[in-house]
Amino acid sequence: MKQIVTALLLLIFMTSFDRAMGLPIDDKPFWSTGLPSSEFVNIQESRLKNARAAIDRMLAVKDKRTVENTLAPLDEAYTYLDSAAQQAGLMQEVHPDKAFRDAAEGIAQKISAFITDLSLNRAVYDALATMDTNGADAETKFYVEKTLRQFRLAGVDKDEATRKKIKALNDELVLIGQEFARNIREDKDKVIAESVAELEGLPQVDEFEDQEDQ
Repeated sequence: MKQIVTALLLLIFMTSFDRAMGLPIDDKPFWSTGLPSSEFVNIQESRLKNARAAIDRMLAVKDKRTVENTLAPLDEAYTYLDSAAQQAGLMQEVHPDKAFRDAAEGIAQKISAFITDLSLNRAVYDALATMDTNGADAETKFYVEKTLRQFRLAGVDKDEATRKKIKALNDELVLIGQEFARNIREDKDKVIAESVAELEGLPQVDEFEDQEDQ
């Protein structure tokens, strides 16, 4: 429960961050009572559309690549994707309505596929790698260096056939992970002890709750 509350607080912060950054977001919070799953999906679809538009602006640059025309739109895309992924991930786990959880799972798959495609996009990597960081502060240079490394770790510098295989494996892992979480979430099995002796070695209820809170 503590982890869920922490995740919810993080997402509230991210929604406020979107607004502070001037990024267009839906006025109705994604956790609102009565928010239909179709509207929730539309909110995340809009974020994917905005992320795609930011990447397109980045790749359309013909002049010298700078922090403003290359890194800034990439950051904008990441912000949209982070918000969408976190919100979909939370709702697929905790929403009380199964149909809503299923819808969240579906859009989470699309978001994950988008993120995978972006991490394997050689044009995006090349644009960032050729960006002029002269005059940028140390923090920005460090961020660019680590971002480029993350692209390489994802496999962006591999041949096309290998990148396609990586994408297929990532898509499969998402489905397996969702199925695993769904099995835990929806499991209704019970274990009935026939005697107190069978519970020997297990912590008391209050001890177990204390461990959960830590």
